[in-house]
Amino acid sequence: MSRRSLSPWCLVLCLIAAPSCTPELSPRRPKRDAGERDAASRDAMPDAADSGDASDAAPDVLETRHLARNIIVFMGDGMGPEQLETGRLASGGRFRIDSLAGPALAITDSLTSLRVGGIDPPPTDSAAAGTWIATGVRVENDVLSQAPDGSPLTTVLELCKRVGKATGLITTSNFFDASPAAFAAHQLSRGFYAEIVRDMLTLTQPDVIMGNGAWFVDLPSNELTPVVEDADYHVVRSIPELTDWKPHHEPRLLGMFTTDFLPVATGSEFFTMTPALERTEHSPDPTLAMMTQRALDRLSQDPDGFFLFAEDEITDEIGHRGPAEVAWANRALPAETMAIDEAVGLAIDWVEAHSSFEETLIVVLADHETGGYHFDRALGSSSGDFTAYVDDGTLRVGSHTRRPIEVYARGPGSQAIEQVVSHGDTHRLLIGQLTAP
Repeated sequence: MSRRSLSPWCLVLCLIAAPSCTPELSPRRPKRDAGERDAASRDAMPDAADSGDASDAAPDVLETRHLARNIIVFMGDGMGPEQLETGRLASGGRFRIDSLAGPALAITDSLTSLRVGGIDPPPTDSAAAGTWIATGVRVENDVLSQAPDGSPLTTVLELCKRVGKATGLITTSNFFDASPAAFAAHQLSRGFYAEIVRDMLTLTQPDVIMGNGAWFVDLPSNELTPVVEDADYHVVRSIPELTDWKPHHEPRLLGMFTTDFLPVATGSEFFTMTPALERTEHSPDPTLAMMTQRALDRLSQDPDGFFLFAEDEITDEIGHRGPAEVAWANRALPAETMAIDEAVGLAIDWVEAHSSFEETLIVVLADHETGGYHFDRALGSSSGDFTAYVDDGTLRVGSHTRRPIEVYARGPGSQAIEQVVSHGDTHRLLIGQLTAP
């Protein structure tokens, strides 16, 4: 997620004052006009050294015989090595993530961030980074798994569906946000929310979808309620409803949750779900670990195996918010990465109890780093700083950086993790085509 968002109160006022208005939650820079989009599409060619061309992602070319039986991908959005390390120290010095092979350092640059001759080209956004991971093809920022000619780029989730595996997407962001959307939608812009929802619910149709998003789906002007009804998903909106869900009887789940946590700073990042630091026994939305457990309860029923993408978006939201509220962010980041590790640990326990690492692959990564976060090996509200930000005159807002991110893995293909140097290699790891020299 690379966007500034409205505060919840702005959202409420928007819905009351103009039922047809849609809050602006797309990336911070101005939207491109049609001519600019066409030019961007022409430029959205994959990097030959890292991915091959778009035809390499076509369903009749990509191999599926090397797919692991089960594939579980955890993403800490915006989670750079420093964010992960501060959580590791706060937890006592070791994470469950550390039982995986790695870390490998992977570059994240999109075509936008690699463009030569521009003035300060922006780092990758989550749409382009997610697309590179999901399809193996580099694209421009904003683009979701779509080739320059408008044709869809096949994602690893779609490959898994093609061979009969169950599939799931869970996130602490809107379920149609850029990272999960890159695995299940094909759009020129990550801001085309209604089209992304339709792609997900009518075309790709993962068996399990969970995240925030009811605020958008329920808006009458978006005409998405009939889409949800026709897609035949069992809809849950609370922790009790998620707990009571019976996967055997209701095999297709759409979870749409909300948070009661409000940002403090005016104009600060709007949190889609509740940060780990702010959770209470009364928080209305589930944790990433809760969603992971329930997703595994359903997906593990499939005799052909499954694919699960599980994202903690809040690490990115903290990075965007950090420069405005450094003391709060310095306490929130360790708690959030510990929440990610909890979910990873739950998946590791599931593999050891119900499967094996001979047939199940777990991968932990980030799409990019957010905020230029550094800390001084101490813990506390004054221990860290955010060095990558933009200043709009009223608020410092954390920016994405081009820092390499860490990739951890265990399971089929993880013995070749040293070969991972980019998101293109991570994609090859996911589809079973990364081999040791």
